[in-house]
Amino acid sequence: MSKLVAPNDFAAYLQKTTSVFSPVSARTIEAWKSDLEVCLKRLHYMQIARLAGGGQFDRMMNYRGNLTVTTGVLSAVKADIERIWSVDVALGTESQHTFFDSPSGFEFKSIAMNSSDEFLTLRILVVDSPKE
Repeated sequence: MSKLVAPNDFAAYLQKTTSVFSPVSARTIEAWKSDLEVCLKRLHYMQIARLAGGGQFDRMMNYRGNLTVTTGVLSAVKADIERIWSVDVALGTESQHTFFDSPSGFEFKSIAMNSSDEFLTLRILVVDSPKE
């Protein structure tokens, strides 16, 4: 189960982890992406798009979600994403996650360590912009 931490604590843990440990293999990243995308498809109120990570360790899996429902439901969306990450995807790993709020939505960031002491990171940028 993943642990929710403050943004500053997450940034410090991310920096420490990515400087000491190795990232998971590309094959492992693709397997995690497949699992995550199956879970994210259950969020019918959001369009999800895979973004390029750009080789950055803080966004090995990088997504953007655009809400397609009424504005003002971000707390429920946060709960859904947190549950998907903690219960469905990162279960059995040492994992931390956080939320960064912005005027247009929020950013969910997480990092997981597997049993081989390799890390994997996720970033989901959620934009509160329903279709008219």
